[in-house]
Amino acid sequence: GGQGRIKPDLLSTGTAVLAAFSRGEWDYNEAEGLGNPQPSYIMEVDEYRYQVLGPGQDDRPDYQYMQGTSMACPAAAGMYLLVREYFNEVHGISAVNSQLAKATLINGADRMNPLLFKFPGYDQGWGRINLKNSLFPDAPRTNQFEEGTMTTTSVWNPSVINLNVVSADVPLQATLTWVDTSGVNLARNLDLQLVSPS
Repeated sequence: GGQGRIKPDLLSTGTAVLAAFSRGEWDYNEAEGLGNPQPSYIMEVDEYRYQVLGPGQDDRPDYQYMQGTSMACPAAAGMYLLVREYFNEVHGISAVNSQLAKATLINGADRMNPLLFKFPGYDQGWGRINLKNSLFPDAPRTNQFEEGTMTTTSVWNPSVINLNVVSADVPLQATLTWVDTSGVNLARNLDLQLVSPS
């Protein structure tokens, strides 16, 4: 079984994504008698002439709308890399751990429609990636992070995170991620506990 794991971890937009147009698709449509242009083609943008590999119109679109995991996965991977770059350039972390990038994306993700999707759940994981919310949230929200290590059956407490909640306008969110060993069974079963000081 899944041992309580939630997959996918996150979602990315995979519908009506603006993508580069392949010239071979136009030629294929003509050869197969499918006709051009297709409804997904964006004919208004034609600034590139493929025959001479330079600027100029050629009556073929430069972009089209596409959908599916072929669009969503590269977008998610790109945002993941931007998070790693952020920690490298802003916080000076040269080797950003995958679990830190993952926690950052999860913590800023948008929950999908609660009438349609369980949260967290197998339809949306922990929500749709919102890169701005993950890296540059609107005030008064702030994002903090801390990394630590644990030994078997030990307890770890953050030491540099400001635990004061200064505004009731923004709910407190805490995300715990870690790297588990490979295999079907959950090897590292960690629990996150938040204790009110009052």
